Amino acid sequence: MERDPRTLIIQAHRGDEPLLYHNFMARNGRWKLVHPSAFWRDTFEGEPDFQLYDLEIDPYELDDVSDAHPEIVTRLLGDYEAWFEDVSSEREDPWAPPRIIIGTEHEKMTVLTRQDWRHTHGRPWARDSRGQWHVKIASEGPYRVDCRFSPKPEPGVVTLICGDLKVQQSLLPTTRTCSFSQVMLPVGDAEMEIHITHGEQIRGIRQADVRKVPVGE
Repeated sequence: MERDPRTLIIQAHRGDEPLLYHNFMARNGRWKLVHPSAFWRDTFEGEPDFQLYDLEIDPYELDDVSDAHPEIVTRLLGDYEAWFEDVSSEREDPWAPPRIIIGTEHEKMTVLTRQDWRHTHGRPWARDSRGQWHVKIASEGPYRVDCRFSPKPEPGVVTLICGDLKVQQSLLPTTRTCSFSQVMLPVGDAEMEIHITHGEQIRGIRQADVRKVPVGE
């Protein structure tokens, strides 16, 4: 059978590290091999159930023909396994989460949201959840950090932690935002967290806008 020179591979699922065979697709020409093990899961149970589709005659992927074409399954599976091995060995720690770079001339303001942090406390995505942003401060400050809340928080204390730096300010009952001005964020890799303390409750903010303060401002 005619074979294209390149096999297209896509793999996507939740979790910190890709898992071999989990929710991937490998396509070469008319043939598409899939293991649809669900994007929203960190892993899958049991042996992988590979499915093969002939897109030339079955574009809606209704008829699994893996039993009829085991040689195609083997070939595409080999392409996928070679790709997985290749991308797994590109760096010393290939699955380390990339750091968010703050303070470069290429991006005047960096927006940090709950989608960007590494979850540390509470139920993920819940109102009381907390997390840390893995950041890299590219240049010396000072910086301005504008914090946004949703819904409007109760009065309390907002705390910003970045490396060894810790600054706080009181939160008024009528505001959805607060700002830390002239903050000297430490240059280099750091974990940043901003949370609200109200009584015994501690929860993360919704969003932080971080920008370097221009000279003279």
